[in-house]
Amino acid sequence: MDMQLFAERLKTIRIKRNIGAGELARAVGLNPATLYRYENAEFKSIKESTLETIANYLSVDKDYLAGRSNDQFTSNSLKVLSERKQKIEIHNIIYFAKELMKQDNVTLDGKPIDEDNANYLIDTIELALEMLKRKNK
Repeated sequence: MDMQLFAERLKTIRIKRNIGAGELARAVGLNPATLYRYENAEFKSIKESTLETIANYLSVDKDYLAGRSNDQFTSNSLKVLSERKQKIEIHNIIYFAKELMKQDNVTLDGKPIDEDNANYLIDTIELALEMLKRKNK
């Protein structure tokens, strides 16, 4: 495992999801000091079960978090997110969509989606969101 990459990804994802360090530590059963060490690459190893618990809570692929893959999300990541039954802000869904569009296995009508079409789709979703916000003011 690339400890530095793990630390960077863990902290970046936690902050992007607006999850406090204390909240994450409590949710996954870690001492806050341990989470601090993880986020600052001040550790020698991490149990695979702990890695999986953290990845599941953050709804990312554990191999991505560990630096073993560049695919941040799997179908299981999204399943975990929807099963939590907690409020999911639309901007988080758009974030997931943007990240999914970066993966190689995303298709449109059975053909890999190119970067221009992926960006167009995301822009369209963001535009629709802005229109919805204006409508509801």
